[in-house]
Amino acid sequence: MIRKILTCVVIGIFVCSVVFTIFLKYSYKDQYAALEKNEVDNLLISYYSLYTNEDEDEITFETISQNTELIIQAICEERTTQYRCTLLRLSVVQILKGVYEENEIFVYEPSYIFARSMPLTYKKGIMRFCIVDGYIPMSMNNQYILFLNKAENAPSDSYVLAHNQYSKFPVIAGDIGIYDSSHLNTYKYMNIMGYDFWPDSEELRTNYIIIRNEVFQKYSVLK
Repeated sequence: MIRKILTCVVIGIFVCSVVFTIFLKYSYKDQYAALEKNEVDNLLISYYSLYTNEDEDEITFETISQNTELIIQAICEERTTQYRCTLLRLSVVQILKGVYEENEIFVYEPSYIFARSMPLTYKKGIMRFCIVDGYIPMSMNNQYILFLNKAENAPSDSYVLAHNQYSKFPVIAGDIGIYDSSHLNTYKYMNIMGYDFWPDSEELRTNYIIIRNEVFQKYSVLK
């Protein structure tokens, strides 16, 4: 009797493990390829902040530059959704700091489509576009100045931004919006993609403009 009970428990644990694994497999899928443009445009935004106000007090062009391994000008060519990030393939235009010998580079950016499907089905569930620290995704075929560090436990051509907020600067400068949490359920992907940066305070907005101006002054050939 005891042996039968133990056997049932083991089988139950195994079945639960299989179901949980399948659930995870289909909870996060590459949605850029799966969704139509109008579906992406109408995704509601979720805004996450990892930095605190104390963290921002010491952020300057000098501190960002000193803590950056590679500064490049590059064109965004392709994107795919990963787990809690997006992987970009970019073509390198020129190296502004550091050494990099390939024509293409891969960069993980802190934004992604969150799509949770029901287990054992392909039906769409909760879908949002997640923004981290006001980071706005790069647009296809646009050129950017990027401050990068080598990604850990990744191929040699894979990098991450040196700072979520102050490491991506479009060569052609655009507008900067202000995130207002009281309008949480009204922001959509199409509303924010025209911005270079989407901070949650006027102080961050001002600091971004200051650093962006210094970047353009330093690399005046890009103005």
